[in-house]
Amino acid sequence: WREVGDACFLAGFIIEMALRVSLEKRQFFCGPEAGWNAADLVSTALSALELGISIGGNMSCLRFLRFLRFLRVGRMFRLARKLRTLRLFLLSLYHIFWPLLCMSWLSLTILYLAAIG
Repeated sequence: WREVGDACFLAGFIIEMALRVSLEKRQFFCGPEAGWNAADLVSTALSALELGISIGGNMSCLRFLRFLRFLRVGRMFRLARKLRTLRLFLLSLYHIFWPLLCMSWLSLTILYLAAIG
């Protein structure tokens, strides 16, 4: 089952790479994200090589290939910085919701009292 799961994820990564290369064209290789794109490309190629070897080949070099696949973790750390900002934004929206609701209710009550009085 593990090989089937690896093959499915690898197919997803290959489709993602193909779409990104077709959409970004030259920017994929020369743009500001070129280093991360190259790391993703190498990581996907290593995953394909690892899957090919695990299906029928030498198992001793798989440990090294699995270690190299952790290059993708660096991208996750970069994404975590952006997620921290998003988390702060959502947390502030959550904390402002109740006071905003109370002030809206108070404003509508005052407006209603002014309208009938």
